[in-house]
Amino acid sequence: MSQGMLGMLPLSEVRGPRNDLDEKLAGPEGPGFLEDLKLLLRQEGPWSRRRRSEKTVSSWRKISDTAIEINFDVPPVMEKCGKIAWNWTKMIGWVRVERIGDNLYVGGLKVILHREPEQERGLWVTGPEMHRRLQGKNVLDLRIADALNENVHLIPESWEKDEEGITPFILFWAVGFASHDGSNVRCFYRLIEWCQSSVSTGSNAWYRRQFCVAMLENPCP
Repeated sequence: MSQGMLGMLPLSEVRGPRNDLDEKLAGPEGPGFLEDLKLLLRQEGPWSRRRRSEKTVSSWRKISDTAIEINFDVPPVMEKCGKIAWNWTKMIGWVRVERIGDNLYVGGLKVILHREPEQERGLWVTGPEMHRRLQGKNVLDLRIADALNENVHLIPESWEKDEEGITPFILFWAVGFASHDGSNVRCFYRLIEWCQSSVSTGSNAWYRRQFCVAMLENPCP
């Protein structure tokens, strides 16, 4: 190995990131950074890479100015999270997502922002209790949030503020991911612009009115 080099990399460029990594591993969030580092080294989770010879599979395609199709055969990924903790998604292949008026439709069914009765009364629901109640319901997964984030013109204006002027934090619960601090789901909301983050679903999570869950309205019998 040449002096001042680490393989083909100059040591002067490697030293800074190395020192930064050591400081993060030694800090209070060290266990989380260690888990992320292991995923990176195994090229799993959000750091998985395709070989250059492989063709990248598109996650969505444009149908019209008001509609796209999402490819549910592309695996869901959440940044800084590892394995999938649960996957309730029943959709496969290409599914149409369309805005009609101020409503969003997925697979021909209207999307609603669901709150539990306690939330409507200004109270809260814990993460485990919310998880129990949502099982078996037509909740949506984060691949829809990801596609909407790239097609913000499809997002209904009513998602920006509710009838009380509160910014809703919209949870996409169909797919949950495990991380060093428990399980998480995708959260989608608008401040100055549309943003995404992960929200814990553990026993330390308490959901008040500002949190709602994206799900499909039940079809008429």
